[in-house]
Amino acid sequence: MTEGFAAVPNWIIRDPSISRGAVSVFMALASRSGPGGIHPSQATLARELEVSERSVRRWLAELEERGLIQRVARRANSRGKGNGLPDGYTLHPNGKTQEGPAMGVRSVPKRPATGDVATGHSLQATPLIEEEPVKKNPGESDRTEELFEKFYEVYPRKVGKVDARKAFAKAARSTPAQYIVEGAARFAADPNLPEKQYIPHPSSWLNKGRWDDEPLPQRAESAPQRGYVDDMDWAR
Repeated sequence: MTEGFAAVPNWIIRDPSISRGAVSVFMALASRSGPGGIHPSQATLARELEVSERSVRRWLAELEERGLIQRVARRANSRGKGNGLPDGYTLHPNGKTQEGPAMGVRSVPKRPATGDVATGHSLQATPLIEEEPVKKNPGESDRTEELFEKFYEVYPRKVGKVDARKAFAKAARSTPAQYIVEGAARFAADPNLPEKQYIPHPSSWLNKGRWDDEPLPQRAESAPQRGYVDDMDWAR
């Protein structure tokens, strides 16, 4: 798409707590806003921004955590089976405040200005790009618990759930929780995943920040040697 323009709110561009990479991804998504929907693949976004797909996944997770985008799975049929199509996205340029609720029209000063309220508030210039109404965001603790359950569901070894929950909550304070879940899903789907007894406990995997690891090295056909396992720190 080479014609037209992308509407990106000034506050998103100027907010220092939003990474420049996340802003770039939001701009790329906004450039596709329209009746046809927003559904570029992560590979397409990575190619346009000249970055890795891993970086795109991290920035998408950051935008989701900030409430700036909502991922919408595209289904093949009524049975809910996927068809390989990339996810769609709904943009919520009002995002949410640090207190949690969406930054909406009610928080914007009225027009015209009164004697003590100036016009030109940054939120007043925020263009509405949503393709569906903004839904109320759940509390942060509820959201973290919800994502933890997704993490535990996809993680390939179910052990020490109480410790895993604590480790997940701690990790989610510095890393978008959705990004951690996606890292666990990639780990579980790795074709070189070792036998279950050599897979680290979920709490250990979380405490060591393994969600951003490279794919596992190809293993030999025979059972892993003890020295190899120790080197990879898979055994507890």
